[in-house]
Amino acid sequence: MLINSLFYRLAVALAVGLMVGFERGWSARNRDDGRRVAGLRTFGLIGLTGGVCAILPGGAMVAAGLVVLGAAFITFHFLEYQRDQDIGATTFVAAILTYGLGAIAVRGEPLAAAATATVVAGLLASKSPLHAWIKAVTWLELRAFLVLMVMTILVLPIMPRVAVDPWGVLVPAEVWFLAVLIATLSFVGHGAVRLLGERAGVMVSAMAGGLVSSTAMGVLFARSARQDPKSAKRMAGAALLSSGVMALRTVFLVGLAKAELLPLLAPSLAAMAAISFASGAWMISTPTKTDGGQDPSSTDLRLAAPFDLFLTLRLAGLIGLVMVAARLARQSFGQQGVFAVSFLAGLGDVDAVTLSLARGPMDGHELVITTLAIGIAVSANTLMKSSLALIIGGRQHGVWILAANVASLMGAGLVMFAILA
Repeated sequence: MLINSLFYRLAVALAVGLMVGFERGWSARNRDDGRRVAGLRTFGLIGLTGGVCAILPGGAMVAAGLVVLGAAFITFHFLEYQRDQDIGATTFVAAILTYGLGAIAVRGEPLAAAATATVVAGLLASKSPLHAWIKAVTWLELRAFLVLMVMTILVLPIMPRVAVDPWGVLVPAEVWFLAVLIATLSFVGHGAVRLLGERAGVMVSAMAGGLVSSTAMGVLFARSARQDPKSAKRMAGAALLSSGVMALRTVFLVGLAKAELLPLLAPSLAAMAAISFASGAWMISTPTKTDGGQDPSSTDLRLAAPFDLFLTLRLAGLIGLVMVAARLARQSFGQQGVFAVSFLAGLGDVDAVTLSLARGPMDGHELVITTLAIGIAVSANTLMKSSLALIIGGRQHGVWILAANVASLMGAGLVMFAILA
């Protein structure tokens, strides 16, 4: 009864105006009286006016009030420009929006109007951090964001939603959605690294960088170990932290693609992540005789762009190829064929294998086969990173990583065997 009360709705309309007006008044608090176009009282009255106009019969009064309000603000802004030579449309747009929210509070949904007003006030109050963030964004990051929007909003809706291959496996819309999912995860991970800073410390940077690519981070740390052999143990620990994040990221992707796999796969990957995190943290925090007490935050970590279009297209092609190869291998060689495909594809990319296999309906036996196949892909990728560490980072760096990776794989294997047995 209360939410349908006219007094309640008018009160929400007034509150909407006061909420936005409080921010506008605070922003202009240093200006003298009479030099502000609109503040707390004015915006409160604007919201209430929108509510009152919405009470009157028909929609003509709401439109008429909007026209009058717009004309008044245009006049006041023109006079302000002549006086201060300052051009700004934020207050004008906020006033129009406040008027409309006041009308919605009375004629539509008052709670929706109040929630929107909260968002508006938050955006208005975030001027400084938003402007600073815009200045900090690079061209590569802006391009990556626009490419991601095109992939999601323009391309994905027009992708065919029926299989285009003779085996009924390759559905372009599904393949493209999986590629968008991986690109989004990489973009978010890159943003996390940027927010934390490039010199936020080895541990934080390694774990954040693992969201983008644990393999790329492993190569980065191996190069650092090659250039400075004193840091070989610390860089090995950092690479292991990135591998632990990769294991948890795989759990996240499995949960999105096929939640039924989580009880079978998540415990073993969690064990792998725990061993990687523990060994990595120990290697970073424990000094060696040759590290000279090096500060863990002294390593400058730089990542490339979040992703690019050509990389995404290659990834989409890889996902589709794994889907078809897995189906053909299953038909020709049974489950051994699926395992072989998972191992070979896992050498290059775990995410593609995970999302390719964890799709479509599955019975109990197929869930077990898929769990084992994803585990094989993770193992192959982990061994590949160990090989790269040995080749690029040198013997000392590579041995640290190889020993920890073997331990993590053994732990994950024991947990998986206990679950599936």
